[in-house]
Amino acid sequence: MQSVIFDMPIRNCPSADNIMISIDVAVQLRVKPGMQSVRSFCFKTNPAELSNLLEDSLNERIRILLRGKTHLDAYSIKGKECRGTIITHLNNIFDSKGIEIEDVSIMEVGLPNDVANTLEQKTAYQCKNELQRKKQCFELMVLQDNQALSLIKQSMLVERQNEMEKFKKESAQVIKEHKYHNH
Repeated sequence: MQSVIFDMPIRNCPSADNIMISIDVAVQLRVKPGMQSVRSFCFKTNPAELSNLLEDSLNERIRILLRGKTHLDAYSIKGKECRGTIITHLNNIFDSKGIEIEDVSIMEVGLPNDVANTLEQKTAYQCKNELQRKKQCFELMVLQDNQALSLIKQSMLVERQNEMEKFKKESAQVIKEHKYHNH
């Protein structure tokens, strides 16, 4: 009645864009509770048949799912929706044999080396471009900030000079009035 893990690599699965992808799948299964399920398992199948049927069913379902996706979307089969579809499909097949599929885990999705390297280079190039774009934005902001600071400094200098002129005029006026009153 305990759960068993069945690990199966599936090689050369074609994607929608005909890229051959390797998938490593682990299936957690058990004999369903109840004497009827135990009898069904014991008398309707044997471990070798179970292994072959599980391999064939899993291989077929993974290939169907992957055939509907491009190599760029291949990693999405790790998602809950695809896993649920696989579990439902397998449970429909194994129900009459007293077996319950508890979980399916897509352990690894592997692209061919040349495709993986190309995608890695593309991603690295995109990251470098994004970094360069952010660096340019930063430098532009620094330049704009320096220009704004320069304008503020210039404005303050003009304001200071105006205040100095105003002070000189008022000071001259006070001196002039003081001389006028003393004479």
